[in-house]
Amino acid sequence: MRGLLGRAMQAFVIESYGAALWDDIARRCDVPGGGFEILLSYPPDLLDRVEDEVARRIDRTRAEMLEDLGVHIVARPHGDAVRRLLRFSGARFGDFIENLPDLPERLRLAVPGLDLPPLDLAAVAPPGAGWIVTPGDPRIVPLLVGVLRAMADEHGTLALVEATRDRRGIDVSLLCAEHGAARDFALGGGLRGAAR
Repeated sequence: MRGLLGRAMQAFVIESYGAALWDDIARRCDVPGGGFEILLSYPPDLLDRVEDEVARRIDRTRAEMLEDLGVHIVARPHGDAVRRLLRFSGARFGDFIENLPDLPERLRLAVPGLDLPPLDLAAVAPPGAGWIVTPGDPRIVPLLVGVLRAMADEHGTLALVEATRDRRGIDVSLLCAEHGAARDFALGGGLRGAAR
């Protein structure tokens, strides 16, 4: 998974702040060949160094930068493949959240060799109004917060998505299921026709 995260961070920096900044970060952090390969494994400290350097260079905390990265993964101009894969988890945002525990296996089928930590889900009362999402690796909480916020927007849903107080999970509160227009999406044959 580190190669995928590194590559996503590389795209985030290049598309948001320019290739020159990425080249400098890659050089300072000793990223092999100047860039990450999606399916390769990298030492854990390399990604930590890159995350810290990116956050420092864009003047954000590490958690804020990872949230921005999560939004970017879903909302980026060239992110249709990721967006479509995530949209297959449910036509409505509530369905998407309910199906999150299946996401690691679904991603593994789409990208063999990808090892995403498990995602546990607990509903809160009243049913369908909120959930606690707990990833098997708490280090991805800020990234997942950004992804879930972007997916709420994708579905036209008003939701409050925040890290839990202990920073080990994510609290998702559904405020309005049909707050705005959902992005056009069809299960078969491309992006067309709004799904609600």
